[in-house]
Amino acid sequence: MNIRLSPLYPFFVILFLIGCIGDQTAVKDIAASVKDHFVPDPRTGIFDIEIEKDAGNYILKGETENPEALEALLDSLELNNRAYINKVQLLPGQELGNRTWAITNVSVSNIRKVPKHSSELVTQGNLGAPVKILKKKGSWYLAQTPDQYLGWVNSGGIELKTMEEMNDYYDNEKIIYTGIYGFSYQEPNVDSPVVADLVIGNVLKMVDSLKLFFKVVYPDGRTAYIKRSEACVFSKWNTGVQLDGPGLISTANRLLGIPYLWGGTSSKAMDCSGFTKTVYFMHGKVLPRDASQQTYVGTLIDAHKDFGKLQPGDLLFFGRAATDSTNERVVHVGMWMGNMQFIHASDDVHISSFDPQSSEYDEYNLNRYLRTNRLIGSDHSNIIPVERVYSSSW
Repeated sequence: MNIRLSPLYPFFVILFLIGCIGDQTAVKDIAASVKDHFVPDPRTGIFDIEIEKDAGNYILKGETENPEALEALLDSLELNNRAYINKVQLLPGQELGNRTWAITNVSVSNIRKVPKHSSELVTQGNLGAPVKILKKKGSWYLAQTPDQYLGWVNSGGIELKTMEEMNDYYDNEKIIYTGIYGFSYQEPNVDSPVVADLVIGNVLKMVDSLKLFFKVVYPDGRTAYIKRSEACVFSKWNTGVQLDGPGLISTANRLLGIPYLWGGTSSKAMDCSGFTKTVYFMHGKVLPRDASQQTYVGTLIDAHKDFGKLQPGDLLFFGRAATDSTNERVVHVGMWMGNMQFIHASDDVHISSFDPQSSEYDEYNLNRYLRTNRLIGSDHSNIIPVERVYSSSW
């Protein structure tokens, strides 16, 4: 006889085994186990659940955007005969109605840790990128970007959409901006007034193709013209884009000198992982947001400073190695160029070297080097094809 165990079985067993030590403690422990399993990283998921006990019932309060995690918690309570009252809000919030999606409506939208302009910048959204909207607070929206990163964006940076409106926008031909920085214009003439600025990787719906310009429409309905020499039809670009070392290095070199900005992911300014995200994006791949997340994708190539194993395009990770009393801490990422050189965003985007005889010698980062991963050829689930992001297949 074959017995099929539920994927929630580990949580049921934990709750059953520890229930005798105190019901409320047991329930909190199982909630923590569910969170660790389904939402291990608070940067990419929400499972904020409070548990109280009142007259024999467990009162569950809080919020989550993960219905599977909530179901696991409720199923475990039912299996173990714990009575509960579920007051957990499943996001998106009802106040949003059917507009639970949005499209970034400016060249770069700033996404912050809490809903105010003075808050820490945690990431950015590029023009044309879809975001999932989870809740609203004043003029701010809690958004989840295509790489699952969470943060608050002001209403001025996005255009709210229904699912039908999202499909209508993305199911048309698009253009991708391939210049480092530029503008769109009110007329097919660079002497006409500017509509908005543009950065590399911006994506817009195309409505016409002229001799020297593309006519595009913004998510909020504005029309504009973009120079053909600075953009490409998205489908043609996507078909021709190559993920290889020489191409990655060529794109990385185009970003030299761009200033550093904590939380930046655009060619206006960028942090270290924003730099690697931008480079890989322009070669068809969306990487996780932070260096400490990027270190889990790809194939481990080296962890012993054996730089002869490395190939151009590999990602190098830096930080503090684990000890008997402390965990590893990844704080920086760069890209290998070959010839003992790597390119990274630190103060600005520049090239450093591990060769002590080089004028670019970077002893500081050599001393905190942790490992190198190869993403070329990787099919890791957290490396998302760009074409999937800009289609109706979210």
